[in-house]
Amino acid sequence: MTAQYLTIKEVAELLRVSDQTVRNYIKNGSLLAIKFGSSHRAPVRIHVEALNNFIGVSIAESGNVYKDDSTDDKAGEEE
Repeated sequence: MTAQYLTIKEVAELLRVSDQTVRNYIKNGSLLAIKFGSSHRAPVRIHVEALNNFIGVSIAESGNVYKDDSTDDKAGEEE
């Protein structure tokens, strides 16, 4: 089984944040990333497991990263 890596842009789209926000998560150590190469311009990738650990839920198992976007029929209704 091969490891699956995501780009910064892909992670940003999944989390609905900017690319810079993902870079900040990586820089402050909140999100683990791997740099492929020694150049300052080398591509950076985030392993799917590292992203799952960061958000606290498996994106493979859950079609939705956000709890607000639930498909609950009663969401938004007053009791």
